[in-house]
Amino acid sequence: GGGPGGPPPGPTPAPTGGSGPSSGGDSADELKKPAQPGRDPRSEMILKALDREVPVRVRANRSEDILNAIDLANEFNLRLVIDGGAESYLVGAALRRAEATVVLGPTIGRGVYANDEIAGRRSDASARLSEASVGWAVGSGGGAGASRFVLMNAQAAVGGGEGGSRVLKDPLRLVTAEAADFLGVSGKCGRLREGMPADVVVWTGDPLEPGSKVAMVYVGGELVYQSDEVAKNNAGEGAKQ
Repeated sequence: GGGPGGPPPGPTPAPTGGSGPSSGGDSADELKKPAQPGRDPRSEMILKALDREVPVRVRANRSEDILNAIDLANEFNLRLVIDGGAESYLVGAALRRAEATVVLGPTIGRGVYANDEIAGRRSDASARLSEASVGWAVGSGGGAGASRFVLMNAQAAVGGGEGGSRVLKDPLRLVTAEAADFLGVSGKCGRLREGMPADVVVWTGDPLEPGSKVAMVYVGGELVYQSDEVAKNNAGEGAKQ
């Protein structure tokens, strides 16, 4: 209070809201911890591609489109895989320099010959890629152009063509062991080996021969199909025992 001769006492100041925490613990005035951002799988995959942890697959058949994909891969240091690659044999040197690989599209299947994008395909494309030291594999295609004749396409890929050149590869290995190696899953499938999933097809003869038929199919070691002939033979053997 003011003493004699001093200024009169002023009014008591009213409490004002401040930026500090309220003594009453009002949650509205407390700092909130920011929520953890959600995962973005697409962005994570892009980062993995930029770090070369995973390859980037580009569907391209025309040589100019393949060269554009190579320019993109060179700019961002990507591991490039060309899907389709009908005219890949024309740019083998550029593919080799980019350390790119090619998954050749089907030559046998519905709609293959009606596709203008693959008009420049050659039957000796695989041989010419091998001569250029470009890695390649055989694919089934995708979408409306997908082919179920994977083994036949593998046979066509190694059969040679206009120049009489051939690829010294086993078509059956191309669609089993070498396909698994190419995809980086050789530890899980592609071979008949202890510890592998027992997914097996038993044929009546050489699988590459047109007259061979499927006798039995095992999935995970379990028999899921047997032909009528095999079933009759098994029944006869059981009766004899």
